[in-house]
Amino acid sequence: MDISQSVSYNELKKQNVKIIVCDNSEIKTNNQMVVQQDNQVYLSMNGNKGLSYAYNRAIDYIFSQTLTGKEKICLFDDDTQISDDYFQVMERSNSDICLPKVYDEKSLLSPSLMINGKSIRWDESQPLDKKNISGINSGMCIQASVFENYRYDESLFLDYVDHYFLFEMKRQGKSIEVVDTILHQSFSANSNDLESELNRFKLFKKDSEIFYRLTKLRGYHYTLLKRKLGLMLRYKKTSLMWRL
Repeated sequence: MDISQSVSYNELKKQNVKIIVCDNSEIKTNNQMVVQQDNQVYLSMNGNKGLSYAYNRAIDYIFSQTLTGKEKICLFDDDTQISDDYFQVMERSNSDICLPKVYDEKSLLSPSLMINGKSIRWDESQPLDKKNISGINSGMCIQASVFENYRYDESLFLDYVDHYFLFEMKRQGKSIEVVDTILHQSFSANSNDLESELNRFKLFKKDSEIFYRLTKLRGYHYTLLKRKLGLMLRYKKTSLMWRL
């Protein structure tokens, strides 16, 4: 999108933080000019290379700078509404990774539970199972030191980038904390265009297969079937089963 229309970017400009814009645009924009005029960092991906690739470009840029060792890296989608106290809350934490509470149009989206490879929304009335905790990328705050010997797996294009990262971080024994600040996310998967949904499903199917292979978890076929049935019910077309 045009950077001037980004909710996240406009809210981040109000904060005393260094902004790095990783632009996956496949259309012509004035994003580079706008970002540089704002004295922020613009990194073009020269087309959509995927989320993992963009994150790694930003991390490499950060580590090319002179660091104090106390930096924190915060990830945001372009359409996340950021709470006024977000950065103050994150600064107070000493955890390796902090997850805010992120709500979409339905309910609490993140943190969530990842059980046998299946992402399940957390019922806030129940205790949070830290063993199975997961969450989305947007709003996640990570100690820069975490990336001294880690980069995102670029075989994952979009889906499961966040879940696999947190899967690996738990395996490494990193501390993960849910912090008391709230964000709101416009969830782009909530679409009503069939062809867009079909293209989105192809990406999901590929990333799902890679995620389950990397983690050696079970449930790949169940996850795909659930997604297929959801599309069939939404569009009332049983023929979709053979197109997916």
